[in-house]
Amino acid sequence: MRRHQILLATLLLAITAACTDLVTRETLSIDAAGIHAIQTSSLPGTLRIKGKGDRDEIQAIFKLKRQVSVEEDTGLEDSGSNDADTGWTDETAALELTVGLQNQGGVAVLSADLGALDPGDYWLKTKVLVPSGLDVQTSLVAESVELDDVGAVEILDGAGSIQVQGAVGNVDISDDSGSVTVLDVDGNVNIVDSGGRIVVKHVDGNVEIRDGRGSIKVRDVSGKVTIWDTQGKQNIKDVGETEIHDEAG
Repeated sequence: MRRHQILLATLLLAITAACTDLVTRETLSIDAAGIHAIQTSSLPGTLRIKGKGDRDEIQAIFKLKRQVSVEEDTGLEDSGSNDADTGWTDETAALELTVGLQNQGGVAVLSADLGALDPGDYWLKTKVLVPSGLDVQTSLVAESVELDDVGAVEILDGAGSIQVQGAVGNVDISDDSGSVTVLDVDGNVNIVDSGGRIVVKHVDGNVEIRDGRGSIKVRDVSGKVTIWDTQGKQNIKDVGETEIHDEAG
């Protein structure tokens, strides 16, 4: 029985790994000298920005993938998803992707556009390598945002999950839905979230959270924690001071 379970788990892992096919990969780089922040708006797909030491350049890697049905990957007959159904081949789909990375007055401006491609059929994964401590300003990212070892953070109108791990400066997040995780911040944290789980840990500063619903977990904050919460469980420990309001203000 255990052998059958292992085989089934392996098969499921293989199916999951094959749910997207790489259509094209684009890489852009610019000199990091004189750049103090990276900025992006209306980015499709997922975004990861990773600080890494004293890099002398900023490098953005864009991967456009095509969604593939499980039936197609496992070799079973499927009348659903293929190139003919979407009207695109991988070659023509790749031509629709437009990406950019430019230095505009000391700000690295990152952009990507899927053109006429349907986001339900195609998915863009963007990874950016930057010098550690670079400030981040991003808004309207379609799926998820993941930031590691950056400077001050400003995220507006997030639609998916958000994770910030390691930030030197204040972290300001406005999220419509999805979970928010903020760890290891040297500065204040301000989160406005209409739904989803919120976790904040290891903050050398104050924390303020305004949440419409969803659970809130706060740990190890040196300053004051203020929470405006209409519903959801709260778990707060090891903080300097706590102020909780039952209704959003």
